Amino acid sequence: LKRVEALRRWALTGTPMEKSPADFWSLLNWFDPKRFNGYWKFFDRFVAWEPIWPGVNLRSYSGPRNITGVKDPIGFAAEVGPYYLRRSKADSGLDLPEKLYEDVPLEMADAQAALYELVKAKTLVDLQLLDPSNEPLFIANALARLHYLTRVALDPSLLEGFNADLSDVGVKVKWLFEFAEDAEAPFVIFTHVKAFAHMLGDLLDGVGVITGDVTNVERMKVLAQFDAGELRGIVGTTDTMSESVNLQRATTAIFTDIHPSSIAMTQAEDRVHRIGSIAPVTIIRLNCLSTVDELFLARYQKKWTDRQLIEKFLKEAQ
Repeated sequence: LKRVEALRRWALTGTPMEKSPADFWSLLNWFDPKRFNGYWKFFDRFVAWEPIWPGVNLRSYSGPRNITGVKDPIGFAAEVGPYYLRRSKADSGLDLPEKLYEDVPLEMADAQAALYELVKAKTLVDLQLLDPSNEPLFIANALARLHYLTRVALDPSLLEGFNADLSDVGVKVKWLFEFAEDAEAPFVIFTHVKAFAHMLGDLLDGVGVITGDVTNVERMKVLAQFDAGELRGIVGTTDTMSESVNLQRATTAIFTDIHPSSIAMTQAEDRVHRIGSIAPVTIIRLNCLSTVDELFLARYQKKWTDRQLIEKFLKEAQ
């Protein structure tokens, strides 16, 4: 795109920033490459950060950085404002219902909590202590550990190689059972673990499933049945259901886990809260206490706060 010659350039996005003000730089460089000619100069001016490795010289540091927030938001708004026009839903004149948020803390039962601690503490988890038919689980790195911890917090049966018959399902499945049993209005359940979406589709009555491995024909069928009232809910992966689906019949959206991308979650919410919504939409986020859920939720909320701060100053600069 940067090699295409043009007299005028416009970019349209609903999500210009996810992690930090530096997310704007690529677009700004496309608009005005002479003015915005250095990414790290822009980054260091407007992004608050700290080095991953402590005790280093910041002037010469070039290692990985932990972004902590926004630096100089007033200066950022002055620099970016002339290139930026933002219209929120509230500015659009659309009479949309309210969007409400509810975070639900959950405490794992003893068996689920014990398995979580096993995965958290060991590189090689000896699942044969739980059941002789299980194979040991090798966790290669920190990313794999986060992946498995997220799965255990969702439901122990999602742990790769785990076959033991626990006395009870995971606390999130139990909560979803109770919710679905009492639910009178249409709902949508989001998860970023595909196996969990299919598991819930098998366990819950009257719901359809949409994931990346569901064919387009089947996806359209599920959406049509949901719109016609033949299904009371849809369960699906956040990645798949954050784009190109309209879910405004639902009045409740449940996130069983926090997606690594806060933008994907925001887009998923807005598949429910959109033109055609006729009742307030409740966004519920399930959070297992003392697990990676709390870490991911805190990071998600920090990103949301930083985006709101940037939006505030940019709106005042217009």
